[in-house]
Amino acid sequence: MSEIGKLKLALFRDKLDSIIKLCQGEKEYDEMYPISVELSLTNDCNLKCAWCCDTTVRQKHPGHADKEILFDLFRDLQDGGTKGITIEGGGEPTMHPDFEEIIKKIRDHNMAVGLFTNGVQHEKVLSNIDSFEWVRVSLDADNPNTFKEHKGFDGFEIVMKNIERLAEKKGNVVLGVGYVATRYTMGNIEDVIERLRDMGVNYFYIRPVEDNPEYSSRNDMEWLKQYSTNDFEVIVNYYGRVKGGNANLPCMCHSISVVITADASVYMCGRLHIHPDHKPVGNLKNQSFNEIWNNKNRILQTKTLTEIDFTKKNCPVCRITKYNEFVDEIVRTKTINFI
Repeated sequence: MSEIGKLKLALFRDKLDSIIKLCQGEKEYDEMYPISVELSLTNDCNLKCAWCCDTTVRQKHPGHADKEILFDLFRDLQDGGTKGITIEGGGEPTMHPDFEEIIKKIRDHNMAVGLFTNGVQHEKVLSNIDSFEWVRVSLDADNPNTFKEHKGFDGFEIVMKNIERLAEKKGNVVLGVGYVATRYTMGNIEDVIERLRDMGVNYFYIRPVEDNPEYSSRNDMEWLKQYSTNDFEVIVNYYGRVKGGNANLPCMCHSISVVITADASVYMCGRLHIHPDHKPVGNLKNQSFNEIWNNKNRILQTKTLTEIDFTKKNCPVCRITKYNEFVDEIVRTKTINFI
């Protein structure tokens, strides 16, 4: 089973059953808490990636998440059955001044922690490596010049060295490297993959750039899987990340995750939240997560996201699409008493 594959949803049988009941019209909305939460700790960043889709959000809402609000959130999520919290952008998570305290507090509430980082400030990650279930470092460049030109910092070898240090100390932590494929970053890709494999990285995840067509690469990347071994997987998520309109399906699986931004806003969708007409369903400064999860705004957005006309017209490329395809295949099955 792939670390990012659609079959992972089958590991959460109660959640899957709840979504199927929503598909079959047996409930108005999926009241079960999200499996995991995507949490932005800060809108500050120490890089300037040319293709970043969060730049506008960061400019509108600079600063860090309030740790006291987060601590209340963690208690609520634990009580509701959420399994994990992904620490990610807006900005670079390690730039939050209370990064280490926040990570510890999540673990104190018995939830798993995953981390997306650009790998520049590795000491905060390295000193807390045992607190994470997984860490993915965003590399996105195949040589020093490309890194500097498109990420605004002369840091290719710095990040590569930091990845090596993390690999040496990771123990059972799953360490991945993320790679946004653009027309500028494929020339030395094989050398990069082999170097990462030799370091002891667990997987290399490559996907196309989103929302910035001028950087898009149309290369067929399936051939890179030849570098996979028993201990190292090359995950190519190309065709699954160029399919807009939610594959002409309603988004029945939107509730498997939720996005909480650094200003404490709660969004039902991690891809539509950057658009001004897709409002948050609440803010943790004014309500608890439980109150937001069951309020009228959330229920109304469920109705919107599960309307096929809306998703076909408005949904950009999205990682949730594959889960919707998986559930759609299940609910369309008629001969349910046979294999």
